[in-house]
Amino acid sequence: MKFGFMPHFEENLFSEIEFAKQNFDFFELTLQTDLTVYTPDHISKIKKVLNGFEILGHLHWEIDLSQEELDDLVYKSVNIFGKIGIKKLTVHPSINKTLSTEKLRKNNIKNLTKISILCKENNIVCCIENISEAPFNRASEIEYLINKIPNSNITFDVGHALRISEEEFNRFLKLGNRIKHIHLHNVIEDKDHLFFYEQHNLLNRLDKLKNALDLDTITLEMFANIKNNQFHYKISSGKRHNLLLKQLRYLMVLRQI
Repeated sequence: MKFGFMPHFEENLFSEIEFAKQNFDFFELTLQTDLTVYTPDHISKIKKVLNGFEILGHLHWEIDLSQEELDDLVYKSVNIFGKIGIKKLTVHPSINKTLSTEKLRKNNIKNLTKISILCKENNIVCCIENISEAPFNRASEIEYLINKIPNSNITFDVGHALRISEEEFNRFLKLGNRIKHIHLHNVIEDKDHLFFYEQHNLLNRLDKLKNALDLDTITLEMFANIKNNQFHYKISSGKRHNLLLKQLRYLMVLRQI
């Protein structure tokens, strides 16, 4: 069971990698949609700073997989990820309220299949994430996708499932070994990507995951807090690092059990 985190785009990538190397087991990177920044020199610098440290990939959620054809950004992104050396890629299915559910499924399956093939060609494990909006927020829908898409697996986003209900969280747990990666964050009402402020809540959540799944990589996808009943998504780098380390200390207790 390994723990990592995902950085803000606004933070310095190399500083965030160094922070991960000092404290975590891996680092999860989302490429910006402007791929021109990933020059051969920039990729070389990323690999040098990593120096063999494990890195996972996360395809940018704004890339639209509901269209008829796969966006060229995907081909370029997977190519960049392959050069960086990721072994696991999380991909969001896309919603489109102008399409029927049947057409939406068809287009997503078509494009996700192409991504899965690209991943296999680059020795990358392709993981499809449950998102926060219907229809791809349900365990039944994600199971339907991966049964249609060869060589696909699941990134289980705990917070997205809990936005629906505890019952939906439990339904995902029944998907067992198809889940290859976890995004962990807290939810209060409709606000997610929150830190866990009570140790027992975090440990109880991880305990349920540990008892049901063969856990490998878990990303602490925590960016926000609630202070004085106000939701704050952007918090300072220093404060976020401190909160991440506090969560990690809690989790290390259960990892030893």
